[in-house]
Amino acid sequence: MSTFQGSDPIALQWRDIDLLAGRIAVMCSVDEDKGANGSVGLPKNGKTRVVDILPGDIQALKEYKAARATVAFEFIKPKALVFGVGADSHM
Repeated sequence: MSTFQGSDPIALQWRDIDLLAGRIAVMCSVDEDKGANGSVGLPKNGKTRVVDILPGDIQALKEYKAARATVAFEFIKPKALVFGVGADSHM
């Protein structure tokens, strides 16, 4: 089983999360040493991986996504950042 490392969650987009399968594809990471919003690139090991989501976290992500949608539809588009302050800005 894989886990998140460092800044992996910061780079997550909604298209990376499969709530039905309960999995997250970690395809990018943010190098926070490269500016305020960091620089998005491959994870540190250079390989994508899949992380299983715990059942309680699946429900929490569904609720979070629904709440983001009430703010702006832009926040839940496939390429929108999951944990961004806007549709495409990192926290």
